[in-house]
Amino acid sequence: MQILHELKKIHHQITVPAAILMALKAKIEYKRNIENRIGKVFEDGNKGVLIIGKAGTSKTRSMKKIFEGLGLDTINKHGKQIGKWFDSAGASTAIGIYETLEIYNDSIVFLDEFSMDTPAHLHILKQVANGKIMRQKHGSIEEYPFSGLLVCATNAINLPGCNNLEHLLAVLDRFYVVRAKSPQIAPNDYLDIVLSDTSSDNVDWNIIKNALVKDNRSALNEKEQALLRRMWEKKTREILDPLRAQYRNCWTAHDIMLFVKRFLDIEDITKSKEAIILISNMINDIVLFNPVGILWLRPLEETIYTTISSKETVTLQEIISSCETSGLSISVRHIHNVLNKLINNRIIFRSKHGCYSIKRTLNKSQQNQSNVMAEVL
Repeated sequence: MQILHELKKIHHQITVPAAILMALKAKIEYKRNIENRIGKVFEDGNKGVLIIGKAGTSKTRSMKKIFEGLGLDTINKHGKQIGKWFDSAGASTAIGIYETLEIYNDSIVFLDEFSMDTPAHLHILKQVANGKIMRQKHGSIEEYPFSGLLVCATNAINLPGCNNLEHLLAVLDRFYVVRAKSPQIAPNDYLDIVLSDTSSDNVDWNIIKNALVKDNRSALNEKEQALLRRMWEKKTREILDPLRAQYRNCWTAHDIMLFVKRFLDIEDITKSKEAIILISNMINDIVLFNPVGILWLRPLEETIYTTISSKETVTLQEIISSCETSGLSISVRHIHNVLNKLINNRIIFRSKHGCYSIKRTLNKSQQNQSNVMAEVL
């Protein structure tokens, strides 16, 4: 399928450009007042994108390609700027970002190098998520609406302190969050890529533009709904906190399938292997049940989590042995502190005294979460 080939030219991980384009199409459908629109769960139609990835994962490059390729740095028919590119947001003051969002409050704003560990920047995301920007100005608090679309890139999100993860996830619920991964190639192969000069792989932006603006309002048919239910049920096996509401994650999965159907202009998704693979990859990369996928873990935290996730149940002694094998000379007390931090953030669980695990099978509460899709459909 030619359009998928064009997306792969933007980023080696097709879900990265797909997440941005899904948010853009949702915004277009909101502007057109489509009843069965992508992003319907939010009344204002505003669901931003947050790309997380280490340096060298081509976050900036892919965002820049989309910004320039779609011609977002232009004026629309109403005389307003369509998009705004903001370099190095992490190095900027919060006031600078506030001013940008105030000026371009109905535009598509790309913020590169955003800092998720700067409290002021996280507050900005909270306000954007609520559709209102509030900041101190001239000695008083001034409020102005933000109806634009925010696309951010950040290198990492550190594991928050105890009981703070829920605040972070509440903000991220209003964003399509995707982790940009490094290409699965050997170190020596990077030189071959540099020498081959892949910059000549020009994207056919007309194909992508036409897919974005095409007025396709088709809904999911019964076969597609059944497929989505199966994918959703499989995904819910990753749920670590069965008591947390999953309606927004469920709507994200629904948005993904609706986006692929309309963006690729497919009458029946179940008859397209390429579409099914794309949907499966997007659900795996974007629907957020397990926060570990987006968090940057310190060496000890990562070693402990990897050890626990390798087996159904792991003892404290096995964890200590794994840390020693990894060359981490850490006291048992320090290991206990990290275990408690992971438990308080519901990343791991203490299955019984001295034993730890992550949930891999559906219990009754998780089975109820798998039925959320039926309510959405």
